[in-house]
Amino acid sequence: MANLRILKSQLPSISSKVYELGHKVPEVSSITDKFQRASVMLEHAIESIESQHKNIELSKQTIVSLRLEILNCVKEIESTQARDEKSKQSYSEIYSEIHELISQLLDQLDNSKTAKDSCEHLDIIAQMTSAASEIEEQSMRLRGNILVMSQSQNTLDSLQRRLGAIGHNMILCKSFERLKEHFKKSEFDIIIYDAEGAEDYGRSVLEFATKQNEKNYTPVIVMGPLKDTLLINQSMEVGADDFLPKPPNPALLKARINSALLQKEASDRRQKRIQELRSNQENLEKSIAELPEGIAIFDRNSKLVMHNNSYIKMYPHLASFIQQGLKGASFAQIAKANIAASIYDNSFENRQNILENLTKYFSMPTANWREELLSGQTYEAVSYRTPDGGIVLTVSDISKNIKDKEKLEFMAFHDSLTGLANRVLFIKRLEKLIKSADKQESMHAVVNIDLDGFKAVNDTYGHGTGDWVLTQVANRLTRLLREQDTVARFGGDEFCILLENMTSKQQIGSIAERIIDTIRQPYKPDNGDMLEIGSSIGIAIFPGDSNSAEGLIIASDKAMYLAKNSGKGTFKFCGNNDT
Repeated sequence: MANLRILKSQLPSISSKVYELGHKVPEVSSITDKFQRASVMLEHAIESIESQHKNIELSKQTIVSLRLEILNCVKEIESTQARDEKSKQSYSEIYSEIHELISQLLDQLDNSKTAKDSCEHLDIIAQMTSAASEIEEQSMRLRGNILVMSQSQNTLDSLQRRLGAIGHNMILCKSFERLKEHFKKSEFDIIIYDAEGAEDYGRSVLEFATKQNEKNYTPVIVMGPLKDTLLINQSMEVGADDFLPKPPNPALLKARINSALLQKEASDRRQKRIQELRSNQENLEKSIAELPEGIAIFDRNSKLVMHNNSYIKMYPHLASFIQQGLKGASFAQIAKANIAASIYDNSFENRQNILENLTKYFSMPTANWREELLSGQTYEAVSYRTPDGGIVLTVSDISKNIKDKEKLEFMAFHDSLTGLANRVLFIKRLEKLIKSADKQESMHAVVNIDLDGFKAVNDTYGHGTGDWVLTQVANRLTRLLREQDTVARFGGDEFCILLENMTSKQQIGSIAERIIDTIRQPYKPDNGDMLEIGSSIGIAIFPGDSNSAEGLIIASDKAMYLAKNSGKGTFKFCGNNDT
């Protein structure tokens, strides 16, 4: 079995050699096809032995006949006469190797005693055929720019002949200086250096060649006597990728060159991928840096590894912290730095709560929280855990959003001219008051006001002056009443007031008289005439006049018209003529 293992290590070269011979000597190309067909039939014989035990004897017979066919192929190759000198030279170089390898294979087949042995050898032949095909395919694809340095002209000529014949571009030189000149002009896929007899075992050349790999990886193959172990060891220490014994075996030379070219291809792909990743990372970092949101990225140990400028702009006190080594700081340290800078309510209790909450949020897979700053700004923070256990934190200044939202909400429930509550907010508050009221003790009043003489002012002095008068009325009513009372403008010159928790109709009437008196006071616009207007008021009381908000407003409106028809400048309660 030891001999078989040795043979197995040599077999992949057989088919490759046969193909090589057929490629270079056209006269034997048809014979190589026969050899290939025999190899395929041997592979089928293997399958028969492995899967169909009843056909083992038949498979043995097939092996015997195929052995004869392979032997005949060898005899045909042996008897072939090459027509030209180049073919004869290729024939003589390659045939002796093929003959020796196949002879060993046939001897092993002759010595096989069992179908299992035959199967094992046939499996080797199948591997041989597959490996040969793969090598041939790679050989056709892999073509390199190879720089060779040797002090021996014979070595240079031999490598030029063998490698140039299969398509490699060869650059040959005999001195270190020439090698360096070639490196300045071109890039190479492989360097072959014949170190036999070189000063200091060619250490300076190897150091130069391997140093080029810092810029662009180029495999370095050193040649020398196999017995020179010191040369081999030193070459590997300096950084050579492979060693090729002299004189180089053609099959081994080809295999080593293909292997080095594959390494070069893999290295180039790896470098390209690294450059792409670096470019992607730079683009990502640039994009993150330009985001208006603050971004901070932490590793699985909650240590800061990256942040953008917006993050520091949002927490400017961290700028000095950066100079002291912000990167690598934990989230807890950064939170403490924020608290220490008094950007939040800095009471002791609040400081503890903030730190505990921030630490809790940061430990969750995803979290969302708001930070209210003493400056009046509001930040919204979102954190989520990455698959590798890190944390990405984004912080947005939502102060403007909140203000815009508050503004929209204010506009939805307030009069745009005076800033008073509008009809929607007035009804909402009235309904809430009715639901919560104790009907036995609570008394609330809806006071409906219509301005007398306002239309004349508006028509005479224009809408600008009219709007100014309306704002002055709103201001006077707001100053006159309690904070808990609601003053609303329903539109035009109509105002409505909700008086909460009144004790009697007399109290309500007294307030109505004060309202009439307040509105009656003259108005003096800048650079304008003194203006006078009046008011008529209708009052509805809950409980009593209605149990609904809309019903109370309608009742007060009817009472207001009753007051207007009574001469203006007065007030009326709903359902009677008492003033």
